[in-house]
Amino acid sequence: MIDLDRLAEPMIGDDCRAELFSEKYREPLKAACAEDGEIWQLYANNFGPDGFDASIDCYVANPNNRTFVLFDGDEPAGMSSYLGIDPNRQVLEIGGTYYRPHLRGTGFNRRVKDMMLKRAFGCGIRRVEFRVDRRNGRSQAAMKKLGAVREGIMRSDRITWTGHVRDTVWRRRHDPDAPHRPFPVDVDVQRRPLRASLAADGFHPAADARVDAQAIARGWRGRRSAGLGLWLALRRPQRRSGGDQRECEQRLLAGHVVLLDSGGNVSASHISSSCGPARGR
Repeated sequence: MIDLDRLAEPMIGDDCRAELFSEKYREPLKAACAEDGEIWQLYANNFGPDGFDASIDCYVANPNNRTFVLFDGDEPAGMSSYLGIDPNRQVLEIGGTYYRPHLRGTGFNRRVKDMMLKRAFGCGIRRVEFRVDRRNGRSQAAMKKLGAVREGIMRSDRITWTGHVRDTVWRRRHDPDAPHRPFPVDVDVQRRPLRASLAADGFHPAADARVDAQAIARGWRGRRSAGLGLWLALRRPQRRSGGDQRECEQRLLAGHVVLLDSGGNVSASHISSSCGPARGR
């Protein structure tokens, strides 16, 4: 259960604090955002002098957002928001973050993000996401320092206020105290060469299915605690008839996990049929 009321309460961190946006902060925050007019070219929304009022109104009007004014002492320092709050999934995004130029590179971002993460996890949030324009190297580096795990890039994710078609880098942090579900299949981590592994199980890629190296490269990548990259590389078998088709499908139902180590060497391990049957063509 997410405590939405507490999520919106004022926050106090390490030499930083935050209060929910209200009209009394409109002009001071607008002035702070005007100190760096060029930076808004990298943002999805324009909080510069010409676009501030429309953008802040849009943020505040969304019932799934909570926008905060940040303070360094008694001086406005910038802003940041909880965006897209999803109580059912226990997920939100921290975004729309801006700091006045003199506070960048001082550790202020780390203190603010620690404060906001602590509040989010304390209110029942399980997963916090960060979405950054691929062009914004400074923000990407800052998220990495926070320990946010990079999950990938959403190509052509959105069109920004400038008309730029943005690629978005996704990162996330999980609640360190939340229980984590185990990997949903039983994995035999004995490493064998890929072709030997498939042949040992009677699975012959050339005859039974297409195992496409490019499909593996394009596939979903996860990270195991052992540092291995994980690709699911199952391809629907070619159309067959009679017993050969059924036997081929039974082999495919068992599935295979393709593992690549840090040196790029390919190995494979067998996983149980709890992955479920292949669907579609």
